[in-house]
Amino acid sequence: MKKFTLLLTSCFFFNHHAKSQSACVSNLNNIYSFTIGATKFELVKEAKTWKEALNCAISRGGKLAEIDSEQKQKDILKNVSLAGIKLDLTRAKDGDNAAYIWMGATDASEEGKWLWDGEYNNIGLHFWSGDASGIAVNNNYTNWAAAQPNDYQLQQDCLGFALENWTGGSGGMLGQWNDLNGNHQLYYLIEYSKPVTSILYNMDNNTIQIECLQHLSLLKINHSQAASFRCFLYNPLGEIVIESSNQSEIPLNNISPGLYIFTVICENKTSVYRLLKE
Repeated sequence: MKKFTLLLTSCFFFNHHAKSQSACVSNLNNIYSFTIGATKFELVKEAKTWKEALNCAISRGGKLAEIDSEQKQKDILKNVSLAGIKLDLTRAKDGDNAAYIWMGATDASEEGKWLWDGEYNNIGLHFWSGDASGIAVNNNYTNWAAAQPNDYQLQQDCLGFALENWTGGSGGMLGQWNDLNGNHQLYYLIEYSKPVTSILYNMDNNTIQIECLQHLSLLKINHSQAASFRCFLYNPLGEIVIESSNQSEIPLNNISPGLYIFTVICENKTSVYRLLKE
């Protein structure tokens, strides 16, 4: 059995559970990035439906953002308020025409069962049960506006985070939550997993080990046997910025910060990783 060990030593973070990247953001200047603790967020100022936003978040290696504490709510509101959003470009008519951004909560799978499900796999945190008269499940944090969620016209299954106060109906305040029709085209917030320092991935008879260390600018690729391999690094637009064959060291000094796709092909097997250079 051949053993292939890949060691990445760089200022990258990575998320191994990745799908192929798509250029779902038409202009990277429309991304406003910030961090809360060790977690990176991207506010995408391009309007999409909830499912389109979800798919874009996943394709970029993240998920639609989730809020599970009052502190995280405050931190997100603070950062989003600095993003220079043009409110008229992200309004929802069934949310009293107020401005919102999409977050990763939905009750689309079961009416009244609200999950933080930013990857839409129906296994997220169940935080709310029922309509506006419902209850927080296990005392999980919520920030619904008054009389929300109300499933207006039986078509509101996705959570919008308000960017301003509104007065229609029972009204609501900046930062509060409202259930909205997922077909509205709104801006959205992507959340990335916390940085991981190492992962072991078994790919048939090949074992690929990745370690990630900060503050260096070199990919070092070590293999225990003389296996043939090829590496590709793709930028956020899907363009190849580095291509190498059997090269043990790849300099990254000229790589700009951003999210990249790193693929390794060994013995006709392909492994794909999301890499985030800060």
